[in-house]
Amino acid sequence: MYLQELISSHPDAHCYGEVLLGMDGPTAVGFPGPLARQRLLRHAWQHVLSGSALRPQRVLRRAVDSPETGVAGVRVMYNQVNRRVMRFMEDLSVSVIHVRRANILQQYVSLTQMRERQRTLGASSAHSRAPVTFAPTIVKPQLALEFVQRRDAEQTRFAAWCDARASMSIWYESDIMGISAERAGAQVDDEPLDLRIQGFLGLDRRELKSDTVKTGGRTVAQSVGNFEDLSRAFIGTPYAWMLE
Repeated sequence: MYLQELISSHPDAHCYGEVLLGMDGPTAVGFPGPLARQRLLRHAWQHVLSGSALRPQRVLRRAVDSPETGVAGVRVMYNQVNRRVMRFMEDLSVSVIHVRRANILQQYVSLTQMRERQRTLGASSAHSRAPVTFAPTIVKPQLALEFVQRRDAEQTRFAAWCDARASMSIWYESDIMGISAERAGAQVDDEPLDLRIQGFLGLDRRELKSDTVKTGGRTVAQSVGNFEDLSRAFIGTPYAWMLE
């Protein structure tokens, strides 16, 4: 959401949200009142009614062709990048901004906290425009490890695909959160993020902004209520450093 808003703040660019879930873009499907709060049911119906379940290429084409001028983009998640989506991106020769996570375990913890916030507050969106304080959350260690393993494989495969095409990589921790690259286990670039994005997309340089507040500044130990159980599942794996 942060990067989506950052790009859309440029007068000659617009980035849609998750068009492949039917949540944004020309084919988006909305739900009124209480129905909008039923996240899983809402997502399932939006996915089907928007046409993205059967014809994702058509949904993507309508999104990127929608502005008469300027740059159009969409936000796509790893689990949405199937063979048809990959073929569409290859045929259209799209430019890809790949947002990578170094500490994937922290991402899993953040997702767990966001879903808890949705359940307790009944919020239709987990994103916030004001600072949010989370109490330590309880995670399932084995599910956390499986998530990290799966996401690491997805990220590595997609990075290899990007390397052969017009693409740029952004490290969430250092580029967006402002966490030191050494602590985050990420790479760092001296040029400001907004200038790098505008240069990559061929846009005139303007001041870009996003009102979305990022909530992932705490360490895993500070964020997890059963940290000792989590540690036992990760010690001895290649991902043990993510506990730090």
